[in-house]
Amino acid sequence: YFSWTHLLPIIAAFAFLFVTTTARAESPAMWRLSDSDSEIWLFGTVHLLPPEVRWRTTRFDTVFAAADTVILELDLNPSHAGRIRTLTLQLGQNANFMTLSSILGPNDSNRLAKAAAKLGIAPEGLEPLRPWLASVQLSLMHMAQQGYDPTSGVDSVIASMANAAGKRLAYFETIEDQFKVFARLSEEAEKAFLMAAIKQIESESGAINQLVHAWAAGNTNGFNKLFKEMRGSELPDLHEALFVRRNRLWVEQIAHVMKGSGKALVAVGAGHLPGQQGVVALLRAKGFEVKRL
Repeated sequence: YFSWTHLLPIIAAFAFLFVTTTARAESPAMWRLSDSDSEIWLFGTVHLLPPEVRWRTTRFDTVFAAADTVILELDLNPSHAGRIRTLTLQLGQNANFMTLSSILGPNDSNRLAKAAAKLGIAPEGLEPLRPWLASVQLSLMHMAQQGYDPTSGVDSVIASMANAAGKRLAYFETIEDQFKVFARLSEEAEKAFLMAAIKQIESESGAINQLVHAWAAGNTNGFNKLFKEMRGSELPDLHEALFVRRNRLWVEQIAHVMKGSGKALVAVGAGHLPGQQGVVALLRAKGFEVKRL
């Protein structure tokens, strides 16, 4: 039901980063930190967008042009499709012939079946999958049904721009790193991840559009507030695994880059930057002066 190459750019999207189909270019938030011989810009991305959405601004293009290196979450090259397929079979399938419905129980299995039917997916096709992979598959189908395209996502566009401009590309994580984030989730967190995806399919509340309007307008306080509301208080372990731990690892890598010299654009999912455990706050806690542009 999903493309192996399309699985890669959304694997850590947490199914919360959609965007409305407005064609007006906005001004997503950017930050800058520097020392005597290093300069880094931080830019929050949205992993999937409709093709007609325009998000690039003069400010972004100026920063991009100045950067020697572009750092993304991971390599989005479609050539990795074979490795993704192998990892999915190894880490995304239930062991010992366990079924997804046996993990969920009757009530949640019924919700899953209704959500799958809404997306045109046969529920029996989900049975061999672990909850985290079923969540990713449902989210991808939900996005695709509404016109969202991974190849139009900000990360994919920036990677293409960097390749065309001959800039050095670097990555915070490998494909294996991202798969292991999900494979190591507790059973409770995995189930919560799946039920969050089902809840979004059921609700169609418009909250996602509000979230990304905040992103597009550079309203980080509004974005973070909406993000917390959508995540819900019942998902702290999932948030810790998908965001907080990874943010801390990324901050260590950014600090290492700052020890060298040069100019870099760091472009990662917008949900990773704001908040008390976000990349910006963690960098400031390490003593870096991080200024909002």
